[in-house]
Amino acid sequence: MYARSPIGANEWANPDSGHVQDTNCYQIVDISTKQKGDIIDFQRTGNSGHMGIVSTSGNYISAQELEVKEDEVNSFLRRDASIVSTTVWRYTC
Repeated sequence: MYARSPIGANEWANPDSGHVQDTNCYQIVDISTKQKGDIIDFQRTGNSGHMGIVSTSGNYISAQELEVKEDEVNSFLRRDASIVSTTVWRYTC
């Protein structure tokens, strides 16, 4: 049984995350090769990150403050200057 607590968005955005890597079920892929179902994570410095699930080419679905919303990745990155890195994980199990 996996005995770790749920992790936050900044941990998902960490490409060296032991929490994610220890599952042996995810691999990092380049953002240019993202596909439907991938987990996309945006890391912020000193703040909670943001994450979602890739839906269609260039888009992702995520929970916002009051709703679940589909957004375009590049548009989100232009609007949020606090993002310092983006990581994309693909489920492989």
